[in-house]
Amino acid sequence: MRGKQTMILGTVVIGVGILAGVLLVRAGRQPEPQMPRQRLITNESFINGLYQNENLLSVRDAFRMVFESLNDQVTVYPSENYYYFRTAVRGKTFAGALQLAADKLDSGLIGISYSPVHEDRLSGRGHDPLIIAHTFGSMDGVKVEKIDDFKYAVTYHEKRVVFNFFKEDVRLPKNFTLLPDEQYVGPCFDESGLRFALIFNKTSNKLYWVLNEEGFVPESFTALAQNIVVGDRTEFVFYVDTVTNRKLLFGVNAFNTAANNWFDGPFDQMPDNYVRTGQVQLRKYLASYLGVPESKMDQFGNMTGRNDRRESVTPYTNYFNVSELEFVDTLRRQNLSLSQFFSALTASHFGKPPEWVSGTELMKNDSLRKLMLRKQQLAARPRD
Repeated sequence: MRGKQTMILGTVVIGVGILAGVLLVRAGRQPEPQMPRQRLITNESFINGLYQNENLLSVRDAFRMVFESLNDQVTVYPSENYYYFRTAVRGKTFAGALQLAADKLDSGLIGISYSPVHEDRLSGRGHDPLIIAHTFGSMDGVKVEKIDDFKYAVTYHEKRVVFNFFKEDVRLPKNFTLLPDEQYVGPCFDESGLRFALIFNKTSNKLYWVLNEEGFVPESFTALAQNIVVGDRTEFVFYVDTVTNRKLLFGVNAFNTAANNWFDGPFDQMPDNYVRTGQVQLRKYLASYLGVPESKMDQFGNMTGRNDRRESVTPYTNYFNVSELEFVDTLRRQNLSLSQFFSALTASHFGKPPEWVSGTELMKNDSLRKLMLRKQQLAARPRD
């Protein structure tokens, strides 16, 4: 999640007792099997961390611990430049991210946000809403140096770390077929490890996510129904269209959204580095999708005059049970063009929690509450 809502369960190697990196690894520019061999995630290191007497309630101590534990060169895969981490310290598990925002780096700013987390997906952070965040700059002894558009060096307490932002071809993937009223916006790398292409439909003013299947795809799929598959690892649900030969994301597990983990959907991974370099024009598409004037947001889609809040692109159903996705059968029976079908398929919906799920408990989760409110607003907004 973005900003103070970025406590997604990623991992880096940080001192004694911290889980080894899963999503964020050194070196490598292509998400292919030749990536460096990953370290083990061990119960031993987790337990060692639980007994370490670090004070992570101090944001400065936490930032220093995280930063000093990084390798001299790291790769940031997620498109919005979040370097996620997870650690066990002093009897608690913490998760968070270093935030190397594309619109802040050239001003010499780098952020951190983290929170105690719960392992079960239902409660998320509901029992402990404590969120610790701070933006560091020159006044804090942090020096940010631009090496090139996709490489920045950060120096803090005499340690220098080079952050390599994942770079891929910004052009439409070669195996993609676009409908006449579709436009390709740009590439996105989700913290789940999957890559997506962001597509805009100019007839319906809709944005939606299509899986990028060029090269290795770190996921296996199980069929749920005709033309519908679910990711065995991510629980993302895709519509497999045989006309355009692509997988269109239209379902994300709502329990993952509630837990705010790395399978909560790609809404927080816009192609920011390509916006910064001028290779992607995001604002016009976001403005059309949200129904607001372009003048009300900056080039990254941050809404001006509203604490630079960035609206979420969530063109899918957050489902509690896959049976909630049976609306696809209703759409199939309607006389819809393929473009209309895609637009209806990717409407923002939030499923109905099962009876055993306490609605009060779910609403303790601030990020989930805001997402539900935003979905209701989008659903209520009239379309031409």
